[in-house]
Amino acid sequence: MLRPIEEADAPLMLSLRQRPDLTEFLPPLDITLDEQRAWVRRQMTRPDDYMFAIQPLGRDTPIGFFAAYNPVGDGEMEWGRWVMGESSPVLLESVLLLHRFIFETLGMKRLFSHTAEGNIRVLTFHEIYGARRCGLHPAALQIGDRRHDMVEHEILRPDWDRIRQKYARFL
Repeated sequence: MLRPIEEADAPLMLSLRQRPDLTEFLPPLDITLDEQRAWVRRQMTRPDDYMFAIQPLGRDTPIGFFAAYNPVGDGEMEWGRWVMGESSPVLLESVLLLHRFIFETLGMKRLFSHTAEGNIRVLTFHEIYGARRCGLHPAALQIGDRRHDMVEHEILRPDWDRIRQKYARFL
């Protein structure tokens, strides 16, 4: 269901990042396919950057992508770069797998994310899932000529233990 990205993912990744219905709260991406392939190759070589394709079992192609990146301090890491081309029941399972990787394989103590304040669908997901709002960064995201506040959510290792139990049937 989750696999590391490959250079072959570049066309889908680029097409998702250029779909207006998916990128209202993402900075515009005006690059060529060759530039996207080069970006994927660079990501694959970064030792503390884990980019995954979300690929349902039995499908030949992924439906989306996300990442864990920017480790900071003692055991903290950010997750995001989340874009999906379709709604799917595997959404929850893929997030659970990513978080299990971050907390149980990498041994992180805190996971955080930043979401544009107007992105209600993603903010709602975080809060239903079990993440806690822990900050607001005013005007932190520039998209075109508009600035957006960014909401920070966090999950601490004890939170992960509770979330893992709550959604155990999906793991």
